Amino acid sequence: MKLLKENRPNRVRFVIAILLMAGITSTVSSQAEAIENPDHPAVMAATQLGDAITAGDVDTLKALIATDVLIFESGGVESSLAEYEDHHMPADIAFMKNMSSELISRRVIEAGDSAIVLTQSRISGVYKEKEVDLSSTETLVLEETDGQWKVVHIHWSSR
Repeated sequence: MKLLKENRPNRVRFVIAILLMAGITSTVSSQAEAIENPDHPAVMAATQLGDAITAGDVDTLKALIATDVLIFESGGVESSLAEYEDHHMPADIAFMKNMSSELISRRVIEAGDSAIVLTQSRISGVYKEKEVDLSSTETLVLEETDGQWKVVHIHWSSR
């Protein structure tokens, strides 16, 4: 898996393959593959990521997110941490600062030095004088290097 870090096209194909497998796994109802485990290091990193966005803790965000992260959000794509930092990060922080988030479920699928954390939550509050009540999903793909889990792919979606 470490070879994928050096080759973005292969990493994207890997992410797509893993997500498809995750969908197949959930269809077959194999809970041995996707488990709720709040103590898993990748799950703890996912929790830290959400907390850092809410707190506006840019240093923690930069420590958790790989420099070559691939982020899918609202139909757009950001292809690096620097691009996210310059574009959506400030808006995500401003938005989440005013929101309450209720965790509905969080599962992890681990494959060696990679993991997928699948989260469903409910986000509510007031933003720019408008009531917000969203069902939100988050898919994080993380890779472990030297004992630290880094987010290499994010897909955020809400309705």
